[in-house]
Amino acid sequence: MIMIKPKIIINKTGFPIFAKFQKLQIGVVPNIVCIEDSPALVLDTIHDIFYPPINLHKLCCYYFGIRKNDDLYPDENYQLNSFLNGLICFSKFGENFNFPCILNGHEHSHADTVRIEHNNVEMSLKKFYRTVYNYDIKRLYWPLAVTNFNGKKHYYPLECLTVAPGQKGKLSNIDPLKIPLLHQFLKASNDTKLEEIESAPAIFQTSKNEICKRLQISFENSPLSVKAKLFSPPEIVYENASITPNSNGQWKIQTYDLKYIDGCTCENWRAVLLQSTNYSLTSINFEKFILCYCIYANCHGLMMKMEVPIGRFYKRRSDNPKFPVISIEATKEQIDKIFEEANQQFRKFLLFGYDATEVKLCSYIKWLGKKFNIITQFILIPHILEAIYNETPIIGEIIAKTNIKLGGLNYNIEIPNYDKNALFIGIHVEMPSDNLSSDNEISKFATIGFVLFSYGYH
Repeated sequence: MIMIKPKIIINKTGFPIFAKFQKLQIGVVPNIVCIEDSPALVLDTIHDIFYPPINLHKLCCYYFGIRKNDDLYPDENYQLNSFLNGLICFSKFGENFNFPCILNGHEHSHADTVRIEHNNVEMSLKKFYRTVYNYDIKRLYWPLAVTNFNGKKHYYPLECLTVAPGQKGKLSNIDPLKIPLLHQFLKASNDTKLEEIESAPAIFQTSKNEICKRLQISFENSPLSVKAKLFSPPEIVYENASITPNSNGQWKIQTYDLKYIDGCTCENWRAVLLQSTNYSLTSINFEKFILCYCIYANCHGLMMKMEVPIGRFYKRRSDNPKFPVISIEATKEQIDKIFEEANQQFRKFLLFGYDATEVKLCSYIKWLGKKFNIITQFILIPHILEAIYNETPIIGEIIAKTNIKLGGLNYNIEIPNYDKNALFIGIHVEMPSDNLSSDNEISKFATIGFVLFSYGYH
């Protein structure tokens, strides 16, 4: 069978535009090309790949251009999360040693939020990495690949290694206790054997179930085998500065000094605090967060315009109807009112502060955002407090995400020997802490993890 090499379009950052090639290689397993004089990252099986659980969700719903998870009705989205939470992942960290564990919390991507169950013992994903790999992933530092080179173990904090369409691999086994849920999700008959479901010919084969047709979920027994070339460390290029890594692959970035390449402008937006019975946040603290958010955004070149000048922010402004902050009960009725008002006022953007227990409501909000064509973003209440008290560099992650959502461009990645025939697999940048007096040296740096590989076809 002759495979036609797809045309990949490169965007202005130098990387392929995902939406242009997501559907072109279904069923094709790339033949990876390695360069002899470069160290090769060898991934023997899919079990060697670690990924943020949120990417497993995106893998089903988004990366392959099938249908975005925002298009799912809230009940369907909740059902999908329940299904994913039943998956067992086998972490391989020894020659003949597997560590079976059940991941819970696939809708989140933070190491202290996701939980792991093993032998009836529950721990955070952060503790799991520290216990098994002696690696402190901190928040959002994800070692997605582990390999040995020159006798030393290397970690690669990538976004998701499985974005190449058509790659085959066994993502997980199913906990026997979750088989009834699997049958319900797939609407399979009781006499359907799990082995028959697992032996589907490709990961993304369409199921007879309507939801699975939209998500294209199935299983594959054959493991993924891939080699990847490691490219030279890239240079991060902002509008007013270029930053190169040191010999350890670390970037020292002064948080407030750097302007994004293209900062967005938003004049009509609102911040909404969802008051939960499980976790409450005062309106004063939420307003402090919005002050920090706006100042930080302006420093990076975003124009998140406030109807109340920042200089007058020293007093509480909740009584001022022009102030873009409001606190409501975390109910569908109150959220409906917010979107109806936003639609009437032609608001472009809604920023929600919420508690992690309100996942179902977040799915409903995403659905409303799609319905009214309003961009939404969610900030966990613990992260709001972190931004206020400057315990972590989480505010940088929040602003970077806002700029992308509103159409801006944060930075360019310049790779000296980047091959435009190469397929970009994953990249993740951590913003450093503002607390430069911290004794923790790691907090003063931002870290990039990346792998690119060239591909070919038989």
